[in-house]
Amino acid sequence: MGCIVMVVNNNFIIKKSKFITSLVVVNEILFLNKPEIVFFGRSNVGKSSLINVLTNNKHMTKISNFKGKTSLINIFAANLTDKVINTSVYLIDLPGIGYINLSKQQENKYSFIINNYIFKHKSHKYVLHLFDVRRKLTIYDLYVKKILQNNVDKYMFVLTKIDKIAKSKIQYILNKCMKDLLLTADEIFAISSLKYIGIQQILNHIGVLIK
Repeated sequence: MGCIVMVVNNNFIIKKSKFITSLVVVNEILFLNKPEIVFFGRSNVGKSSLINVLTNNKHMTKISNFKGKTSLINIFAANLTDKVINTSVYLIDLPGIGYINLSKQQENKYSFIINNYIFKHKSHKYVLHLFDVRRKLTIYDLYVKKILQNNVDKYMFVLTKIDKIAKSKIQYILNKCMKDLLLTADEIFAISSLKYIGIQQILNHIGVLIK
């Protein structure tokens, strides 16, 4: 489910995905002009679940019920294809922050890792900003959206876990987020990794952007 209508000749899929490494500071040598699909969001928002379902590999990341488990930049290589064009990409899983009882030292570490990647690592970034549909937007979320949108190639706001709320509420929340975050229709999605809702839409949208 989402707000975007697009026409594609074939559905995009991710093939041949594999884990590369985990880093604190991104090494530019690893990235040779390949597009980077970036997963950003608060802890326990569903980043690992989304990566697993996008790659069709439930073991691609280790899903944990312990919030804040991702403490480094996890990097995966993959091929994004629509059966006609095959594009090599990187999947970048950034540390999750917020909603957990982090020490000030840990919070500063995570902020450093994320800021270093966003501001100092020069690359083509397509950022998926994941947000739990059951949460309310805060000033922090508005600030993060503005920073990301101004420093990446494409910003996309993704409402996760929509299977956890009534279907009748989804469109209202989508419209409210569009208004509050000043988003256009091609910048917002609503998904459920568990029910595979909205997943193909995200793949097709990213595929068209990168193609």
